[in-house]
Amino acid sequence: MARIDSKVIFVTTSPRTPAKMIPEIELLNSNFSGQVWNTETQLAFMELLKEENFFNGAGANDPAFSARDRINRAPKSLGFVLLSPVISLTPAGLELVTSRRKEEIFLRQLLKFQVPSP
Repeated sequence: MARIDSKVIFVTTSPRTPAKMIPEIELLNSNFSGQVWNTETQLAFMELLKEENFFNGAGANDPAFSARDRINRAPKSLGFVLLSPVISLTPAGLELVTSRRKEEIFLRQLLKFQVPSP
């Protein structure tokens, strides 16, 4: 049986609200699907994201890092996006974007989530 001997548990913090992932994943898919996730696409994604009404940040210091922070953490960890070999949504990601019961999709993916083993 797995044990956690630390008081610290990995959880994603960007974006802080899970519902904010939905339009960001949709934006990524509609504009960058089939492309390689590299510095160029990360910068372009942040430029698009900054123009959207649902995004509150600035991504000013290092836009490529900000893009990775928003996509490589929660959306990738919860199994909504694939970034290798090219950008694409998983079946769960497609459901999240199109389904009416988004809470169910989040719950299903959270239940599958495993804490990485040191």
